[in-house]
Amino acid sequence: MKKAIRKAFLQARKDLPKDIVQKHSAIITEKVLAKSYFQKAQTVMIYMDFRKEVATKALIEACWAAGKKVVVPRVMKEGQLLLISIESFEDFELSSFGILEPIPRADNQPDAASIDLVLVPGVAFDEEGYRMGYGGGFYDRLILRFREDVVLCALAFEVQMTDKLPVEPHDQQMDVVITEARDLVFTPGLV
Repeated sequence: MKKAIRKAFLQARKDLPKDIVQKHSAIITEKVLAKSYFQKAQTVMIYMDFRKEVATKALIEACWAAGKKVVVPRVMKEGQLLLISIESFEDFELSSFGILEPIPRADNQPDAASIDLVLVPGVAFDEEGYRMGYGGGFYDRLILRFREDVVLCALAFEVQMTDKLPVEPHDQQMDVVITEARDLVFTPGLV
């Protein structure tokens, strides 16, 4: 069942025209920048977008401009995400999957406990804040390593939203989901 749902939502996102992806990503970016939890965060984990995910380059640049530390995950062979601090777009290389990934060094791997805000990608999200990823469980495992007060903010287009996703015990709920049309807040006090 999850496989069919994932396939349908991936197709819906793939069908979005490039100009709509850019326009809606810009709207979502502006909404994130206005949030108090973004403004307060000193260290922000951000994914590098691919395959028409909500674009993150402008968010990364805004973090640097505001003096925030930017952390980007890199997929490791063991099925884990390695956290890597980046200071410029020169800190990336193209992976075998065709994804820009941060280059690990001995001095750029922060502890998960240092992160204040996580901008989370996904394939689909529901009205209760649950996400469906690509099926590897990478983010569900990573989220368990963060502090309890970290803000999990999912970025999605409206075509990625649904009423209810099938949820398993390991699935992690987001604190907020931001789309071009609305903000769904699941943790009281977040604005």
